[in-house]
Amino acid sequence: MIRISAGELRFGTAPDSVPRVAEEEAPGIPRIVASFDIDEFPYPNERGAMPRTGVSREEAAAACGSVGKRLCTATEWERACKGPEQATYPWPNQERGAGEFQAEICDLGRSIIAKPTGGAATRALFSPLGDRKKCVATTGVHELAGGPWEWTSTDWNRGSVDATLGVLKGGNAADAPLVGRCANGLGRPHRLRYSDVGFRCCRSSGDPEPEAPFLAPKSALGLQRMSSEDLKKNPLGTALARAFNADVSVEFAWRWMPVAGDALVVAAACTRDRKCGITVLHEGAPSDGAFASVQPDAGAASSATLAVRFHAATGRNAPGAVRDLDPAVLWIHPHAGPTVAVRILHYREGRIVEEKPENIIRPRPKTDVAPLPSSGQVGASASDPVPGRN
Repeated sequence: MIRISAGELRFGTAPDSVPRVAEEEAPGIPRIVASFDIDEFPYPNERGAMPRTGVSREEAAAACGSVGKRLCTATEWERACKGPEQATYPWPNQERGAGEFQAEICDLGRSIIAKPTGGAATRALFSPLGDRKKCVATTGVHELAGGPWEWTSTDWNRGSVDATLGVLKGGNAADAPLVGRCANGLGRPHRLRYSDVGFRCCRSSGDPEPEAPFLAPKSALGLQRMSSEDLKKNPLGTALARAFNADVSVEFAWRWMPVAGDALVVAAACTRDRKCGITVLHEGAPSDGAFASVQPDAGAASSATLAVRFHAATGRNAPGAVRDLDPAVLWIHPHAGPTVAVRILHYREGRIVEEKPENIIRPRPKTDVAPLPSSGQVGASASDPVPGRN
């Protein structure tokens, strides 16, 4: 086993990091973790053996108990993965060159469909323990990504009150840069057996600290027009000047909550010679190094950095923004015509992705003939229920 010394864990992912699954991950909360021992490899923790999968969480806990150990908590697992350097991925930073993600280190990027069968076909996709020699965290723990998902003793309870879900860590999927991060996890029914889910064991002198599960903040998702008073409290001008490469005046701005746990600002601004554009800015960590609120008030950005996530020119008119039925989608339109979109923006794990650059007629119900409200919202209200992500 590998001894992990007591120390601080930045639990989750900092609000200004990309990628980040904001509705499932804590915003980099500092947490002190007591010392513990963790298996060097997934169970059976033997170099050259095949990882054991197809067990429920209860069966995994019993297997650990039979050798005088226990299942790791999600906090312990993440602490062993990040180490004192608070690494993003379970390998030394120098292995990535100039900060570049390299999926081959842990054989990430293979899409393995979890089926509650425990079948040999899926197990055969995994390598013998120890084959991925560079897939080692700075703590000395091997293969914390790229192989089977691993049960932890922690209940999911992140944005969900379903007590039947347990936290899985590690694992593999097609979206390698997202799933390979130490902060990533899944919630799955802990009584089921999955052919791509295994486990590893931990041990400590005392019982681990009870985990207060992270609950993604419950917020009114969608788009809200910022008042002139809000704009006076937010330093949009400096950030927008960098995006436009010129001094600008902000004509409209909205606070955008695409998912619970993240906040952005959408600004329509123009230069003096009427070169206008739309800019999406992320409310990141304050400049003093403290953590920004994941649900900031109107003046929170005054002490936080504003990072540009998206910028596009829109001509001589300041554009408008309209929320789709999906709060993670925005329609950007000429100010005079809210039914014609010039940009369709999607929020995806902290990134802003443009669907199409050309004009698209926005579909709308026949009864939806009212002009654009002053709040900038059309269609569903911000309080409409939105399907969650477990």
